[in-house]
Amino acid sequence: MKRNINIDRKPLAKEEINATKDFRSLASKVGIAGSVSPKPTGKSTGWFAGGIAAIAIAAGIYVGTKTDSEQLVQEPETLIAEVTDTVSKTIFVNPPIPEADISNESYYVDADNGGKIKHHTGTEITIPEGAFMDEEGNIITGKVEVQYREFHNQTEILLSGIPMDYDSAGKEQVFESAGMMEIRGYQDGKRLKIVPDKNFRICMHSKNPDPKFNLYYLDEEKEEWSYEGKDSIDNPKTEQGSIKDEPIEENIAKVIDKEEAQTEIADAEEVVAVIKKEIKTLKKESPRKPLKANPKKKNFTIDVKKTEFPELVVYAGTIFEVVDKSDLPEDTYSVTWNGVELLEKNNSYIVQLKKGERKEEIKVIPVLDGKDYDEAKKEFDSSFTDYSKKLTAKKEEEKQAEVNLSKIKERYKKEQEAYERRVAIMRSKMEFQAAARDELKRIFNINRFGTWNCDSPIPYPKGMLVLTNYEDEETGETIEFTKLDLVEKTRNACFPLDASRIGRLPFNPKRDNLLWGITLDGMIAVADTEDFKEIEKGQEAHTFKMKVVDIKGKTTSEIREIIGG
Repeated sequence: MKRNINIDRKPLAKEEINATKDFRSLASKVGIAGSVSPKPTGKSTGWFAGGIAAIAIAAGIYVGTKTDSEQLVQEPETLIAEVTDTVSKTIFVNPPIPEADISNESYYVDADNGGKIKHHTGTEITIPEGAFMDEEGNIITGKVEVQYREFHNQTEILLSGIPMDYDSAGKEQVFESAGMMEIRGYQDGKRLKIVPDKNFRICMHSKNPDPKFNLYYLDEEKEEWSYEGKDSIDNPKTEQGSIKDEPIEENIAKVIDKEEAQTEIADAEEVVAVIKKEIKTLKKESPRKPLKANPKKKNFTIDVKKTEFPELVVYAGTIFEVVDKSDLPEDTYSVTWNGVELLEKNNSYIVQLKKGERKEEIKVIPVLDGKDYDEAKKEFDSSFTDYSKKLTAKKEEEKQAEVNLSKIKERYKKEQEAYERRVAIMRSKMEFQAAARDELKRIFNINRFGTWNCDSPIPYPKGMLVLTNYEDEETGETIEFTKLDLVEKTRNACFPLDASRIGRLPFNPKRDNLLWGITLDGMIAVADTEDFKEIEKGQEAHTFKMKVVDIKGKTTSEIREIIGG
């Protein structure tokens, strides 16, 4: 029987592979326990490779012969080797939600002449002439397809399924990324390679100007990252002084506590108001200067019978000088009045005299004469001296309080003006930095197709460790995951939680933390920073109430907004 075995077949398309992935079915067949996928370290072995290969065979992926069953019997090694190799690579780079994976963009280049690709992010890829070859080393001519994609934030890293763990001298770490990219070359559906010494020059858009990052290449055969040196940073605006010239503290404006300022001003105003009130009261208590009787004016005294009118004793002996020159009835001074009332009005007095229905009013001022006046004047002078001292001191106190109030208002006014100037400068710098970052490029050369990453290895967070449970916040049901990552908002990294960490979660309580999980039915489960803040120091266990969201049909930006990345 003539066989037609195609060993160098076209690699399986992602859609073909995804169509065969049924983890739940597989788990039920082989009896897999646990809710978290084992962390891929080293070659894909065990149920990952064997299980998926078995599904692929059952689904009908095979090399063509005239008699399919005979071919499967006589050439099983070729078939299994080919399928297992393809699926093994798929598992190593395993998007948790295939339909939400970051898509490639295709660019077409003339292999003979090379060219430059400009990606929509601002990344530029310079390709030299004659830089493509096939698997056998033959130089490729004509049009080639270059597929390219980038990963710049935690959401894109999560959805890509690209493993970001890095083992250095037995020390388990995770990559913090300043920008990651994947590039592939194809012609007629076949993968191409880069000709040795025909390096591509990558000017990759980045938002992180920190020089601490190194360059790494994802070796998919060895299933590990390899160190490839350092990139260089091109940022034309740094020469004008933005990102590197000043420490970040200079860009943080001091925030004025407006409530504190209002309280201090209000307190100072209250002090002034109280003093003014005290001065007003003190003025009312000013001793009155005694007036000496004018012999040219009419005056009278009130003769009071103490037994009959005790309330009028206070007026006994006082001389009342008549102010109103209008004539009074002749008998005014001879009548014995049975009702006398003294009313004060505009610093003068009205003596109201009553007898039966008769009433007379005389406008007067109290005066003294002779020895009475001299003694009263002496007493007044002494009292007025003390009064003047008190009034002067109180007015000085008022002046100082008003000066203090003015200084407080002026201080806050200047602080507010300075704050606004700092804010304006900060905003200007932030706008300048944003523009600078838009132009910032991380530059490096590549000699292989695949995934390249500007990374810095960082250790897993620590500070607290809690025993954990995970529940749907709406249903209260326990959540099982195919993948669960811890995320720190200030670091562009995802910390995958393996079986040992998912139940005993380590995290840094001083950072803003999130949990992003992929559930068994392909949903995203999120625990936000507020959930972490509920964990108190010394607490041994915590149940995360997670928001579970169906993201089917959502774009990457929509997913990023949902999960808060």
